[in-house]
Amino acid sequence: MATKKDFIDIIASKMEMMNITQTELAKKVGVSRRSMSSYMCKISEPSLETLARICKVCELDFNYIFGIIANEECISDLFLKQDEMQLVKLYRELDDVQKNKFIEVAESLNSVLKK
Repeated sequence: MATKKDFIDIIASKMEMMNITQTELAKKVGVSRRSMSSYMCKISEPSLETLARICKVCELDFNYIFGIIANEECISDLFLKQDEMQLVKLYRELDDVQKNKFIEVAESLNSVLKK
């Protein structure tokens, strides 16, 4: 289970992926820029309500982050970019035979594009 301070590391990574500043996040969450900076520097901890709003803005599953619900699909929200998540979603919709073909095609395309 993540602590509030672990959560801030996850948020920092997500902010980078979303190309959003602390000031922009603070405005969307409804807190001051100073408060957001204090959270991100781990000087103070946001309330659970504020953490929930941050999750909503950053499109993260609050329950997964804090270990309340184990949701494997939420991992993609934390570590994958939007286009990567799209590929994973397409892959998961396939049966086993189609998945093998998908991988073959992706590997072939990858080798062609690297030339």
